[in-house]
Amino acid sequence: MQNNPSVIWTPLFKKIFLLVVSLFSLVFLLTLLSIYQAAYNQAEREFVARLNVGKNVFMNEVLIAKQHLDSSVETIAKDWALRSAIGQGQDAESIKSVLFNHGKRINADIAIVLNKEFKLMVQYGSTDAAIAQFLEPSLDAKQQEMAWIAVVDNEAYIVSAEPIKAPATIGWLLMGKKINLAFLRELSG
Repeated sequence: MQNNPSVIWTPLFKKIFLLVVSLFSLVFLLTLLSIYQAAYNQAEREFVARLNVGKNVFMNEVLIAKQHLDSSVETIAKDWALRSAIGQGQDAESIKSVLFNHGKRINADIAIVLNKEFKLMVQYGSTDAAIAQFLEPSLDAKQQEMAWIAVVDNEAYIVSAEPIKAPATIGWLLMGKKINLAFLRELSG
């Protein structure tokens, strides 16, 4: 019997060979698919992480701005000239002058004073005569503790509210600063 180096391709051998090649191909495809899925998941996690960093930076900026604004508005609401002008029922121009001076000092973009019945007394910083409807929805203790963002004249403002007391509440002071939209664009870019 002669030793033949050539392989005899029997039907069984062909089936086994086909099975091995198929299994190898399947393992190869599954490996490629799992590598693709892992890369996709990693990219998605990195994208979400970048979004969260931007969101956290923005929220920190809003909270810091809110704290500064709250502190300033609290001080202004206790100002003797403002309380006196409101308590004595002085004309709107006198109250507006006091409000304007304080607003310029703290770089407020909008401000309003409401009486104790939440009726508009004085406003500045917006051409819209209905500014109070945007800023007076619910003035309770919770409102002062959260970052209150209002849209007035298609501009976003961070707003702070504080009761004006002499010693009872005689009105409300609301002041707002424009949100830095350039900063938002930077975060989204």
